[in-house]
Amino acid sequence: MRVCFLVRNISMPSGIERVTSVIANRLAEQGVAVSIVSLWGGLEPFYPKHEAVSLHQLFSSQVRSASRWVAMLRRLGRVPLASWRLRQLLRQYPQDILIDTDYLLGQVALPAVPGMSVRHVHWEHFSFNLDLDKPHKLLGRRLIARATRGIVTLTQRDREYWLKGARVRGEIAAIPNPVPFEMPETTYQPDTFIVLAVGRLNYQKGFDRLIESWAEMKNEKGNDVSHWTLRILGDGEEEHELKQKAHQLGVNDSIEFLPATKDVDHYYRNASILAMTSRFEGFPMVLLEAQSYGLPIVAFDCDTGPAEIISDGESGFLVAQGDTHGFAHQLASLIQDSELRMKFSANARDSVSRFKPEAIVVQWNRYLENLMSTK
Repeated sequence: MRVCFLVRNISMPSGIERVTSVIANRLAEQGVAVSIVSLWGGLEPFYPKHEAVSLHQLFSSQVRSASRWVAMLRRLGRVPLASWRLRQLLRQYPQDILIDTDYLLGQVALPAVPGMSVRHVHWEHFSFNLDLDKPHKLLGRRLIARATRGIVTLTQRDREYWLKGARVRGEIAAIPNPVPFEMPETTYQPDTFIVLAVGRLNYQKGFDRLIESWAEMKNEKGNDVSHWTLRILGDGEEEHELKQKAHQLGVNDSIEFLPATKDVDHYYRNASILAMTSRFEGFPMVLLEAQSYGLPIVAFDCDTGPAEIISDGESGFLVAQGDTHGFAHQLASLIQDSELRMKFSANARDSVSRFKPEAIVVQWNRYLENLMSTK
């Protein structure tokens, strides 16, 4: 079986590229012929790569411009060219299955495969409902549902959204992402006095809301939280605004901003709580990573993802989406209860075993074999 993954850039740090690397490596270990094609600049992988996995790229660099509108027009102009180059690549290196990994790449792959024997699968990493107020997004998803041979979602809830919102013709399955590394041998430390948050500093991750909750918690009379620090690990376009917000709310002295790094292991080991305030997610890998280190979690219950990972009141707290007051309250209660942190930690380690790579790749193998058996 020959399987090709289409990603944006395997050379860049990204949750999608990371989990793609994990699945690709596991399939390669089992003898599957695996290729990864990057839309641009993907010949030096950021994450570990099995020696049998081959890498290709459609463009050597990303479209950039001082004007985002000019850059957008240039990117749109590249889509037909990208489709043509992908088609040429599939002719040169024939594949049995082509798996695109996001909405844009689905639009690149669709015109590349007609008349070829390759089975095209769309791997949805966000939610079907994301940006449905934009007509072209709904139309695009419906086109993907009708034209592809299969769809893989990360949650059962999102699988149901696809079935209700589009006429899915192919094989559709919900396969969660795996923990992207071996389960670490570590002892949870409940009293490091560090709350960790990890992710790109952008609108999606909602760190503005985290800072608001942190400020409310710090300023609430009676909360014994003065010795705790919020550590935010990541880069992004909102860094300046977030630092400014922390200063305006008077909590800049208790918040650390640190750049993104490959060595997240060090930060997970030295934290006592993980906080996640995303506005939307597909299947938030940061929650799996945190649970593998035994970290209790406080997270907003965004549309898809958190509720399938966290058992509310058992391994963490799920807070109603956007309720910054409720988030501050639950975070404060966890900070002030060491025994509760220990309980959540033990349950988190037990829970995350469902997402070990060896368990998830079994589901992928079953799905791909079923796909190969259909005409």
